Amino acid sequence: MIDEQDSSDEQRAAAEQPFSQRPNEPAPEFVASRDKTVQPSNAATPRNDKQENSSEEFKRFEIWQLVINGFAVIVGTAVCFIYGCQLSVMNRQLDEMKGSGVQAKQLIEQATAQANSAKAQSEQAKAQTDKMGESLAKTEKLVGATSGLAKEAKRSADLSFESLRMAQENSRIDERPWLGVITISTEGGVETADSFSFKQIILTLQNSGKTPALKLSTDCCHMSLRKSSDPAPDYDDAISQGGHVTPAHKGGVVAPNSTVILSLGVPSMSIAKRASGEPMTYYITGKFIYYDTFPGSKQHTSKFCLMYRHGNALTFCQDNNSMD
Repeated sequence: MIDEQDSSDEQRAAAEQPFSQRPNEPAPEFVASRDKTVQPSNAATPRNDKQENSSEEFKRFEIWQLVINGFAVIVGTAVCFIYGCQLSVMNRQLDEMKGSGVQAKQLIEQATAQANSAKAQSEQAKAQTDKMGESLAKTEKLVGATSGLAKEAKRSADLSFESLRMAQENSRIDERPWLGVITISTEGGVETADSFSFKQIILTLQNSGKTPALKLSTDCCHMSLRKSSDPAPDYDDAISQGGHVTPAHKGGVVAPNSTVILSLGVPSMSIAKRASGEPMTYYITGKFIYYDTFPGSKQHTSKFCLMYRHGNALTFCQDNNSMD
């Protein structure tokens, strides 16, 4: 077996050597022909098998390489298509972004223009506000000055009004009627050691003013007997405390600087001079009521107070004879 293998190896080596180097081996014979050259008949068969195998393997390799290259071309084409689609989408997005950028730029420009316009309007409003503030300050000063003038004018008007009122009051006082009792007449007066009696009392009333006394009426009379040491009574106080009142006449006019004689409605009576050993004083009080001729005239009154202490006539009390 080993010998066969060695002989096979020798034969393979001899076959691979050129004919010029092979020992003891005659050169192959070639037969010339018109169409073809006849190969030596004694060519080695193993070498041909090996070449055929290598050729088949090379073909298979080329086929696989073509398949792989074709697959790679397909994959590359798909990738290029995908990239192309992405590029198209990106181009559209870029166009949209450019369009959005243009719109954004326009919006920015519009917003900038509006901001500038608003700023200008704000500056104008500020300028107008400043002017208004200056005008208000001036107006406030004018108002202050006017207020001062108004106060002075009001004060002057008040003083003028007060002066006018006082002038009118003084004129009314100077022109108004003034009524008062100027004389007393006691008719039928009789005095005894213990008493005094009379029949009638007559008063003379005079208007010393410059205008007539209107609506003259008489509240008369209140009569009372008091201790001589007590003060003379006032008609209104005596009436408020209760007492006898004799009605008198009402109505009448008294001209300026003229007199009127009135008979008091006092009944004749006898008056005791003393009571319980103490000296007594007899009092007769009354009131005249009248109005002047001025519009809105208030009521005027004249009070009288008559008394008896001694003699045969009544006299005026030291107090409570008044005119308002």
